[in-house]
Amino acid sequence: MGGTCGECDDEHPCVDAGEDCSPDGTCVPAHCLNEDTDADETGLNCGGPTCPPCTKDEGCAVSEDCMSGYCDTTLAPPTCQPCDGVNDCPSMQFCNDDSVCQPVLGNGSLCRVDTDCASNHCATEAGDVGVCCEEACDGVCESCLKAGHQMAGQNGFCHPVADGLDPKDDCPQLTDIFLERVCDGDRSCRFK
Repeated sequence: MGGTCGECDDEHPCVDAGEDCSPDGTCVPAHCLNEDTDADETGLNCGGPTCPPCTKDEGCAVSEDCMSGYCDTTLAPPTCQPCDGVNDCPSMQFCNDDSVCQPVLGNGSLCRVDTDCASNHCATEAGDVGVCCEEACDGVCESCLKAGHQMAGQNGFCHPVADGLDPKDDCPQLTDIFLERVCDGDRSCRFK
C-alpha cells in the first residue's frame, strides 16, 4: 500500500503502479476505489490489508478492518460497529466517548475509568476529571495530580499531598473540635 502523499495532485502523485488517490488524499490500490468488493477487501472498497478501514455496517474479518476498531463477529456476516465498552476493543485498547477503540493511555493522561489506562488506575481527584496514575493512589493524603502533591515532575505519579493542602477532603473536621485539619506532607492529617 502506498503511503500518505498529502493531497493527491500533480505535485503529490501516486507513484506505485496500480495505485490511485483516495478521497482523503492517500494512495491506495486501484481496486479500493472501483465500487466493487473484490481482491482482499472485507467491505465495499474497504477493509483487508490494503484498503482503508470500513465504516459502520461494512463487512470485516478483524478489528483492523474497521474505523471504530470493533468488528462484531456475532453478526452474520461480521460487520464493523461502534464499540460499546472495553470488551469490544482489542487488547491494550479502550472504547472512547466517540465509540472508537483507541490505545490505552499512559500515566498523566486524562481518563474516565480505570480501563482507559495502561496502568489500570484512573485517579479521579478533581471532581469528574481523572488522570492515569502509576498505582491506585487512594490512600489518605495521596495525590496523582501535580497540583495536589506539588512535587517536581508530571501528573500520574503517586506522592504525598503537600503540607497544608487537602484537595480530596481526606482530613475532615472533627465534630468535637472546631479546628480545620489539612494534610501534613507525610500521608497523614494535622490541625491547621
